[in-house]
Amino acid sequence: MSSKGSGGASLLNRRFRRLSAGPVGAGLLLGLLYAGVVLPYPGPSAAQETTGMNISFRELQVDDQTLRGFNPTLDVWVTPPGGSLAGDGALNLFFVPSPLLGPPSSMTISLNNAAVWSGSLDNLGGSRQALRVPLPRELLRSDLNRVNFQFLLRLLDDDCRTPDNAARYVTLFRDSYLGFEPEEVETVAADLLQFPLPFLSASSPLTPINVVVPDSPRSEHLTAAAQFAARIGRSAGPTTPNLVLLRSGSATPARMASGHVVLVGTPEEIPWFAQAHEELPVRWLSDPRGAWVSTEGIEVDQDDGLVAIGRSPWNRLRGLLAITGARPEGISKAGAALAAGTVGGVGRGAVAVVPQMPGPRAISSTLGSSLGFTLADLGHRSTTLGGQGTHRFGVTFTAGMPDPSRPATIELLTVHSGIMDVERSSSAVNVNGTSIGSVALDASTASFGRSQLSIPAGLVRPGVNSLSIDFTLHLPQQTECGPLAEERAWVSLLSSTKVSIPQVSGAALDLEAYPYPFVHNRVLNNVALLLPEAEAEQEGALGVAAELGRWAQQDASSLIAGTRGQLADSELARRHLVLFGTLSGSEAVSQAAPRLVGALFDRTRPLERLGLIAIAPSPWQVDRAMLVVSGAGPDLLPAATAALATRNLSGTALFVARDGRPIPVPAAADSEAAESAAPSRPALSPILIASIAVGALTVGALLLGAFRRD
Repeated sequence: MSSKGSGGASLLNRRFRRLSAGPVGAGLLLGLLYAGVVLPYPGPSAAQETTGMNISFRELQVDDQTLRGFNPTLDVWVTPPGGSLAGDGALNLFFVPSPLLGPPSSMTISLNNAAVWSGSLDNLGGSRQALRVPLPRELLRSDLNRVNFQFLLRLLDDDCRTPDNAARYVTLFRDSYLGFEPEEVETVAADLLQFPLPFLSASSPLTPINVVVPDSPRSEHLTAAAQFAARIGRSAGPTTPNLVLLRSGSATPARMASGHVVLVGTPEEIPWFAQAHEELPVRWLSDPRGAWVSTEGIEVDQDDGLVAIGRSPWNRLRGLLAITGARPEGISKAGAALAAGTVGGVGRGAVAVVPQMPGPRAISSTLGSSLGFTLADLGHRSTTLGGQGTHRFGVTFTAGMPDPSRPATIELLTVHSGIMDVERSSSAVNVNGTSIGSVALDASTASFGRSQLSIPAGLVRPGVNSLSIDFTLHLPQQTECGPLAEERAWVSLLSSTKVSIPQVSGAALDLEAYPYPFVHNRVLNNVALLLPEAEAEQEGALGVAAELGRWAQQDASSLIAGTRGQLADSELARRHLVLFGTLSGSEAVSQAAPRLVGALFDRTRPLERLGLIAIAPSPWQVDRAMLVVSGAGPDLLPAATAALATRNLSGTALFVARDGRPIPVPAAADSEAAESAAPSRPALSPILIASIAVGALTVGALLLGAFRRD
């Protein structure tokens, strides 16, 4: 435990001693601690509405959808949870077709451009329907999956002259969901192509993942461990992975057998490698240099990183992963490759050599600058939508802290058919369910269309927003209901379509914008995770890295981790910071946020009841942000981490109950929390000052009376 941490704890103790200086002051203190404050609970978040391995349309920001026209389509994009690739998935669809639909009305469902189901929509009577469609394992991807719905809608006695007939519709409901079925795993396949299997599995989503580092880990070890956790979080979906950070000397055979094992370091640093040796496709040469050699006898370069997978020797039903290298530089390369996705899930084999660091995505870290991103930045390729009718493309994005007084813009880039009915075809753009403009798809934009649309000031909100683009495509009208040559109606939405959002000037911060600025549009944004020195508190620290990775679907390789003494001030000054730990267990928390943590707990409830999450400007650089995940004791740190997964965060600080439920902080305390990182001298609250004053006067009066009696 550091002297800084002890100082932070002593500050609280001194305040309590001052409060009890006199009888009246003691009474006020007891009143403050035990009166209790009833604060409203804002209710469950959307992320809590589904359980297990199910992901609802609502969680994917897809609301109830009514589709109209001859051939409307809808795309739903989903990233599968970690166990999704263990077996087949399933689409559970709830919908209502128009009761006036007749033959040959139909619906076709495709997964990643491969049709998986078709069926008739006539004679269904207009009642709510439930449909379950298997999603073959062979078609599922580990990153983004496209589920496409294509409809052919014909009315009874249809003459095909009125494509916009109000009765020509089908409605899909937001409680539809994609389920990923558990699959019993009796053996563990040693193949990096299947990563993150077996470490995430639908059959056992809460199996511990024991990440073992040396007894005296360097920043390179902790960074690689955090990057692995971020990669696991990226694939975990709605589940919370059970990650445990262990020092090699604290691990036991029973603990190693309790779950999967990840060894981060070299055999000289981690003795457990001796038992894992037979399960890995490489061996260690313990000569003066120390080197890894493949089973074919090829020596791995001293500076290269190495990622190897096998079965755990402590439990044959669990997995083993080695993140290693002959030198610290190699370990850094191996961890970064996992975080960037260049290793794991992209190539077959049980071992991967990493000769160089992956190039992290370049993103501006400065608060208050304008945010700009393309659909490609969000992981979407250029998409072609075809057929007569209305086709919707939807996506979600994080907006940081948008300036409510300035409009945002979207530059819509398209290419479309020139032989469809260009007089009636158009596109309409919606942000957060509000239409912001329409663009004609006419002859002038057929070869290439560039349209600049303004998003009204205040419409884009902090945090997660939705963008949808409806393309309505028409064919030339015909006199009878014959073949429509649907291939003539198409539009391509280019991935270079760009959104620009002006930001609030200065370092305006609010938890409502989380995960911004730490994650911006699925890329981790130059973040340093500051771990506590206390070993017991470190065990749960990887949960925060996994939570950041949940949002960083594109790249998490810029994440670094270490204790306060391992990361230089110059490194901290150029990064956003995440501080994890208690006042007494973390030097970083006691140094950078003693008032943020101590003063808040000093005000409302008994210390043992609460965790805390708070955001403030970084004390190392005011145009960077600092997120504090803390608690009155180590037992509350998991609850504070769990609170980050909810979507009902707001303000600069929130208390957290033991069950992970965020509790709003009273305005006065919240205001002080926002200023807590300033280098000014700590201030005392009016109540505390009054208590001290009354106590001091009482003690003074007693002493004066005693003096006079003498």
